[in-house]
Amino acid sequence: MTPEAQIRVIAAELNAAAETIISAITLALGHVEDAAKGDAQAFCAIKPTLCLMLEACAFQDIAGQRLTLLMTTLDGRSDQIDPMLLGPGGGGEGLSQDAADLLFGGELA
Repeated sequence: MTPEAQIRVIAAELNAAAETIISAITLALGHVEDAAKGDAQAFCAIKPTLCLMLEACAFQDIAGQRLTLLMTTLDGRSDQIDPMLLGPGGGGEGLSQDAADLLFGGELA
């Protein structure tokens, strides 16, 4: 993947994560308001919404991996990159999630 393509992937991942986090926070605030009014279903919806925010925060690790790869490539040291540390493939590259799950012993539940 070219450096320009890597930057586009990083930017897209950061934007998607930010949108997910902002949407989840907005949703969680609504749940909190409804729960404060006695809505038990809204109270039960708070935890899954917070988990969605935590999942979206995984962008930090993935973006860090991609930025490290990009900096190494730009420094002309791409031959020193351990393929196991490259992080997820971009658009159609690398293993699918199903293939990765099989590689690591099955689905995570």
